[in-house]
Formats: sequence, structure tokens, C-alpha cells
Amino acid sequence: MRTIKGWAFGAAFFAVSATALAGQQVDQNVSVTLNPDGSGSASGASGTAYNSTDVIQAIGCEVRAYTGSGGTSLSETWCSARAVGSNWVTCFNVNPTFVQIAASIGPDSDVWFQWNSAGTCTLIDVINSSSYRRK
Repeated sequence: MRTIKGWAFGAAFFAVSATALAGQQVDQNVSVTLNPDGSGSASGASGTAYNSTDVIQAIGCEVRAYTGSGGTSLSETWCSARAVGSNWVTCFNVNPTFVQIAASIGPDSDVWFQWNSAGTCTLIDVINSSSYRRK
């Protein structure tokens, strides 16, 4: 009888442990805020947008490097997003720090960016965490 109780306890322990190890899953739908002066912000998780049933949500940044006139190496980033009920929003920046941060975006990242009235990205925030919904 002792062996059966020990086995039952072990099975129950591993069942609870497996559930606990599943981890937190956060859905972060894409949200867009437009200000009257044309500035604004957008945020959301790539995985949530990808898995959404609305086929509208999208968020991300493109990073581009190229050779300019005179052989100068240049890089830039374009960030864009679309939430349910909003149009596409986009911002642009050539600052190497912004380009580096945008390049760290992965398929399962949470992304937040802001832009000014000229359409220049003024903030790019990337969170790579196991908490966000996977693609």
C-alpha cells in the first residue's frame, strides 16, 4: 500500500508542477493613440497581433542599412502599427540607437513606439519576455 501512495503522490506532484511551469501568457492587443497635432503612440505584442482573429492588428519595425552617396553607410528604421478601428501609423528615425533597439524586435516581442508631429520616432521600447503570447 505504501508504494501505491508514494506513486500517487509523485504523479500528483508532477501534474501540479507541469501546470505551474506552463507560465504566464499575456495578450497585448495593438493600441494606437493619435493626438490632434499628429503625434501619437502605438503598442502591442507581435504574437497577439499575429494570432488575433480580426486580421487587422499589426505592429513592428523595419530596419534597413544601405550605402549612401559617397560610400557612406547609413541605417534607418520605420515603425508601423494598425489597431482595430484605426488606420496605419508610421514613424521613421535614422538615429543609430533607435535602429539598434528596433533591430532587437523578435517575432514574439512587445513593442511600444511614439512619434512627434513630423513623423519622427521619438521612443522605441521593446520587451522580449516569455510572458507574451507566441506566434
